[in-house]
Order: sequence, then structure tokens, then C-alpha cells
Amino acid sequence: MLLEQDGHSLTLEAVAQRAGVSKGGLTHHFPNKEILIEAAYARMIEQVNEKVERLSGGRALGTPQEMRAYIAASLEQPFRGIGAELGAGVVSLLGEDRVKNDRLLDPLRRLYAARLKAFRSSRDASRFARSTVVFLAVESLLFMDIFRLCDFSEEEMAEIESELFGLALDPGPVRG
Repeated sequence: MLLEQDGHSLTLEAVAQRAGVSKGGLTHHFPNKEILIEAAYARMIEQVNEKVERLSGGRALGTPQEMRAYIAASLEQPFRGIGAELGAGVVSLLGEDRVKNDRLLDPLRRLYAARLKAFRSSRDASRFARSTVVFLAVESLLFMDIFRLCDFSEEEMAEIESELFGLALDPGPVRG
């Protein structure tokens, strides 16, 4: 349901009805729609992170194997599409009241902080730079989906992912 409506039109009554629970039961866990959307976004990020860990065999953040897993998990459907829809809901709620709803970005802030901390902890400067470039490219593609700035074909996405995979594995310097 979060994917069918923007943040403005989403109501807890409708969510409770769709989920087959009482509004009181829903509001016990999610007192308002902002907290519900934040929880859904946090859960989606958690699912992507679980998939990355599974695909990478638990490798440390920023290692070539982990970065390849991050690319695959983040850009794969359904996560890419779901993330864009949830992100659009977050953006619409931010537009309502930026100060009140700013915490909706907290799941992303935690994700970004953890990744960048891990990248910085690498003793290899080129790995830090490479991991950061790949991370920023993936996140940029996701933001382009959220704002519907560019519609890449499946073939184009496959080419972009292939280039990102190559960059994640390439042991050479980022700058030539």
C-alpha cells in the first residue's frame, strides 16, 4: 500500500484495513504515518543489507566482493523499484514539513554513515576511493529512480552494472 500512494494520501485507517488489523493495533506500533514509512524504509534497507551479506559471504564493507554484492542487491528488482516508491513517499512527506519529517531520512543517514566509516577504515587509499565512487554511483542511480530523472532500459542498466562490477574489482588506481 505504501507503494500505491504518496505520503500525502496515505492514511493509517487504510493501511490497517489492508493489513486486516484494527487501527488501534496498527497505531500501537506505528503512531503516525511518518513512523510507519520510516519503519518500512528501514526494513527495506535491512533486507538489502542482509542480501549483500549473503551474496558477499560476510565480507567486510568496501571489499571488492562486498561491493559487487552491494551493486547486485541495490540495483536488482524489486528493491530498486520498491526503494524508488518508498523514497518518493519520503520526499512527499518532507515537502509537507521538512523539520517535522526530517527523521524519515535517518535510515539512509545510518546506512551512509556505516558505509563511509567502513570505507575510511581501509588502510588502502585506492580502495577507499573506489568503494566510495561505486557507492555514490549506485546511490545516484537509485535517486534518479526516485525522482524519475532518467529511465534506463534493462540493457542499459546491465551495461552500467557491468561497468560498476568491473570498477569494484579493478585493483588499479581510480585515477589514471
